[in-house]
Amino acid sequence: MTGPYDASSTHPHCPTNKARINSTTGWCPGRSVDGQYLQVAFRTVSMLKAITTLGRVNADQWVIKYKVRTSMDGVTWTYVSNSTGDEMACRLCYNNI
Repeated sequence: MTGPYDASSTHPHCPTNKARINSTTGWCPGRSVDGQYLQVAFRTVSMLKAITTLGRVNADQWVIKYKVRTSMDGVTWTYVSNSTGDEMACRLCYNNI
């Protein structure tokens, strides 16, 4: 990983450096298949209290489900689990405003 972001694939109009909540395009994968990911590197060990996603402003595209994995070395990854030890799968809703 050469910068703060890496991805399984990237659409030419949605590069990883646009993976920010205030971006008009955001990041989007190059393929619409399971297993696509966006990896974010933090400079120090960090505690995340929330993850926010936002659909694209200029297209009907948004995340509908995601899982979070953590790693201390970028090689060995562990899924974030709930209190019973099951992998947490975050399912998202959207408002049709």
